Amino acid sequence: MPASADHFLLYTEATRSEDSTPRWKFMLQSVSGDVQLSADDTELNSRTSRLELLAVVRGLEAIDRPARVTLLTGSRYISRGIRRQLSQWREDNWQWERFGEFVPIRDKDLWQRVDHALQYHQVECSDWRSDDRASVGPASAGSMFAAAMATLRRGILTPLSAIWPTTFTRAA
Repeated sequence: MPASADHFLLYTEATRSEDSTPRWKFMLQSVSGDVQLSADDTELNSRTSRLELLAVVRGLEAIDRPARVTLLTGSRYISRGIRRQLSQWREDNWQWERFGEFVPIRDKDLWQRVDHALQYHQVECSDWRSDDRASVGPASAGSMFAAAMATLRRGILTPLSAIWPTTFTRAA
């Protein structure tokens, strides 16, 4: 991928509303600020982890040319899947070993779409937990997105822990 590839910030989330309707959402913006896109929808009878993965897929598929993408996700399922497990799942024919037996991975269809998108896009995950989301107040998505965008525009990618205080402590 050329060094001059466009750079996008992709924020994803999945929530369950008060009436228990599961909802996914993504916000996509180029670091230069000339492209903005957001989408959200509901999916009945879906887990929130699947919905956040669907938001990632939809966000990556919305980019029409190869690009660098900084993915902001609160899902450990997604960040670990992209960072550590995707290549292993591909090698193992989209299965994983569970108690000595290979079983299909959960959300195989969506992970294969992520894998396909990664052939075109260079994706870097920045994850933050729900504790961090709560610490930025009721407009957490917009506040977090704006802070991350300002950081990227300065050409510096700082960890989210530098933007929001974390309560994470590492065991000795």
